[in-house]
Amino acid sequence: MRQFRLCVLLSVISLSQCSSKCAESSPYFTCNGATVIVIDGTHHMRSYTEVDKEISYIENHVIPRLGLGKDFKAAFMLSGTRDHEKWERKYASSPKEACSELQSLDDVARKNSLGKESLKKILQRIVNEHFEFHHPFIFFSKSDDKDEISEAAEYARMYVRNEITVVALGGKASAWRNFPAVSVFAIEVDNLDSSKNLSYCIAERTCSITNESSKCAESSPYCNCNGATVIVIDGTHHMHSYTEIDKEISYIENHVIPRLGLGKDFKAAFMLSGTRDHEKILQRIVNEHFEFHHPLILFSKSDDKDEISEAAEYARMYVRNEITVVALSGKASAWRNFPAVSVFAIEVGNLDSSKNLGYCIAERTCSITNE
Repeated sequence: MRQFRLCVLLSVISLSQCSSKCAESSPYFTCNGATVIVIDGTHHMRSYTEVDKEISYIENHVIPRLGLGKDFKAAFMLSGTRDHEKWERKYASSPKEACSELQSLDDVARKNSLGKESLKKILQRIVNEHFEFHHPFIFFSKSDDKDEISEAAEYARMYVRNEITVVALGGKASAWRNFPAVSVFAIEVDNLDSSKNLSYCIAERTCSITNESSKCAESSPYCNCNGATVIVIDGTHHMHSYTEIDKEISYIENHVIPRLGLGKDFKAAFMLSGTRDHEKILQRIVNEHFEFHHPLILFSKSDDKDEISEAAEYARMYVRNEITVVALSGKASAWRNFPAVSVFAIEVGNLDSSKNLGYCIAERTCSITNE
């Protein structure tokens, strides 16, 4: 009996420690609005253990960074389970409430998960139920089934107005190339806990940022990379003046280049658009010397949907490079249907004040061998 009571006591202590860890709040941003986080509990996850790792990462690394409160809330969906009605209509307005929701979902996952539910059906659940069109989604998925993703992409373009960020737990961003996500972060589920800055990138995508917290002043690590990248600088008519171009180049010089780990195994090339009569930017890239496997970092202030749609059509047909867009107009929505693996929206005047964008860009430029 004493042994049984001791086991119960240890379990209570363990749960208490886990809850208090999750409830610690050190947000990167002061946000407003709401976000919806979709957790993969489908057949793509090999076991409940993988689902548990995913939920634990959200609980311990994402929730504390979201700045939950009266002005910003989070809701959660668990896919791949029939028992979902109870959880989908709750918005948590504090880390403690969010942790409670996630622990309940973890119990559901333990008993009833790994069911077959397609990405399209998950999106239909979102659209058919209660989530506001302006709430961004953080979509965790281990699927790398291109047919399934294409079917979901077609549905998303027609019916989903929310901005979607994908965390590709299969570790393959390329499978999501044509999905209309504003960002795709590829990381294997087993490596979630070891990625120090992914939580920043997720937090940046969840909310309308009103203020960067001073607690965000942590230094981003360098990446040890291999290969090469091409950085395209916007020098076109979309920039209001040379001053804006200078701010853009200064940001790349002072905040991006130091993070790239340039050396004998990793190189960078640069293009400045808008400087003379030449072919369109993406055509220049294709027609010139850049290797198809080199990722492109495309700085652009354009928010002209016709121009971006024309470029998107060309990119799908001819560009095999992975493209990350830094949308200097501050509007990610204009790039919704462009085949980018990530879109980071920030006004050119705010570049210097975004402390960790340099890490997010570095993460997209290279095959990372070590954080």
